[in-house]
Amino acid sequence: MTTDLNEKLDRLTTILAGLAINGRFAIAYSGGLDSRFLAHAANLANLEPELLHAHGPHIASGENRYARDWAIKNRMQLHILQADPLTVPEVAANDRMRCYHCKKALFSRLLAEAKGLPLGDGTQASDSGTYRPGRAALQELGIRSPLAEAGLAKSEIRLLAAKTGMDNPGQKARPCLLTRFAYQLSPDRASLAALDKAEQRIESALHRFYPCSIDSELPDFRLRHLAGGEMELHLTPLSGTSDTLPDKLEASLRQAVRGATGKEPSAIREMPQ
Repeated sequence: MTTDLNEKLDRLTTILAGLAINGRFAIAYSGGLDSRFLAHAANLANLEPELLHAHGPHIASGENRYARDWAIKNRMQLHILQADPLTVPEVAANDRMRCYHCKKALFSRLLAEAKGLPLGDGTQASDSGTYRPGRAALQELGIRSPLAEAGLAKSEIRLLAAKTGMDNPGQKARPCLLTRFAYQLSPDRASLAALDKAEQRIESALHRFYPCSIDSELPDFRLRHLAGGEMELHLTPLSGTSDTLPDKLEASLRQAVRGATGKEPSAIREMPQ
């Protein structure tokens, strides 16, 4: 590791030690790269993090399984709680402040579940450059973000994860399913379940066309619900293919979406960077 990375890891260790009470603190644990690395770093520092994982209709079923399996495999303390953000009217309305209201409700619940333990989340330094109204809710509730405090960006977290032996350091981001819906388009439980099913089928179709040993090598994708009732499938480019999506793969992807939602995407486009 470079000197700078070593210093940031040392800084993170110091932050976590100062955050913990008698070696213990709670983590808002999604099972994504950032919250996993936060738990991993705490383990390396001989701390005892308690992982709080919210299970609800807005989280893809595969993400829930992965979060649970990783925590069990690594002998982490895991507490799973049920949380449905659609019960919050402002979230169900899906305006531009949806994430703020969702985080405010969820993290208020997580604070109660933490039972007095300090609560940290996986926000990291790269997040400051994107539109994330939910960060204001975390600040209002006094939630700590140790990765951001240590100045660790996403690329650095991947490097540190690999260097310190954490599995799957190339894990792709998989935001909650609510982010697939255009603002003002109100999702319900049925549409979230159909979206989850469609993305599982899309992933299976990509695996058939693009065999790879680990999921992090698979092209990334999102199935977007647009205003007016249309859907678009966004994909990162497939290595080894031309700019034009192969006909066989396009047909398989359209069938995957149609089989889960009853209609095809109006377009299949390259995912915005």
